[in-house]
Amino acid sequence: MIPETLIAGASAGYVAGQLLEGRALKRVENQQARYFEATAPALEAETTSTINRIDRMMRWGSRRILTPLALVAASTGGLIGYAARSGETHTKSPAPLEVVVDRSGGTLTVDNGQPASLADKLISQLQDIKHVDPHAQVANYGLVQSTSLEQAIKIPPSGDADLAQATTTALGNAQPKGAVVVITNGNSIGSPNSVKEESTNTPIFIMNVQKSGSSATSNLRAIAHETGGKYWDAYHSDAGSAVSDIQRAVTPAEVKKPAEGSTDWGIIALSGILMVATAGLYRGRVDFKTGKGPKGE
Repeated sequence: MIPETLIAGASAGYVAGQLLEGRALKRVENQQARYFEATAPALEAETTSTINRIDRMMRWGSRRILTPLALVAASTGGLIGYAARSGETHTKSPAPLEVVVDRSGGTLTVDNGQPASLADKLISQLQDIKHVDPHAQVANYGLVQSTSLEQAIKIPPSGDADLAQATTTALGNAQPKGAVVVITNGNSIGSPNSVKEESTNTPIFIMNVQKSGSSATSNLRAIAHETGGKYWDAYHSDAGSAVSDIQRAVTPAEVKKPAEGSTDWGIIALSGILMVATAGLYRGRVDFKTGKGPKGE
């Protein structure tokens, strides 16, 4: 149960109970007035006993009407408030996942184009990650293009890849609670210190599709480590395992929204009936001849 919902419902219920109590006491006063009219001739002789009966009647009304109705109204109000909020569901807001793709000409011209093919395979698997909002920053021909993962595969490799600029753009889009994946053919994305400072706690996962190592490999490993990500040599790693690690790294934000048609109207109806029944139970139960309530009270 949600505390603030119960408090709000109970407060509203208490106010409603006060209104019912006012109506109940008004009825007592009206009956009291009729009683005075009917017994006016004898009042002079029975002034003391009459006042005592009226006093007992009003004390009973205060104790047996006000208190039960206030408590029941507050309780049922809380139930109604809870029932109205019972349709609230917790959903996951997709976390940003930015994928930097090296589409330089070298991915197609070396090793019979295997780097480009391997990159396409990795992109396809990244599309299967749940609870994320994926976007691609494709670097080729000296430019950076923002597009979908599906369209990134269709962009032909050519020219040089400015992965440093693509990574900067990706980091800006991934914050907060997102992650960046870099698919590179051994090309640098910047110095470890500068990239770490720029990442602001956003993990960077690096998949190197280059078959042989390069001078940038050590820096790529350092960047992944320093930012809380991970480095894979895609030729010798299980891509499925890499995708699983990335899935665990992204943190979808929890949001609340009402679920259509899921309000518990049964609880609301039962609470309303209980309040009305309790009001009826304590209305008009005073014996105006004796000034006593039920069971001689």
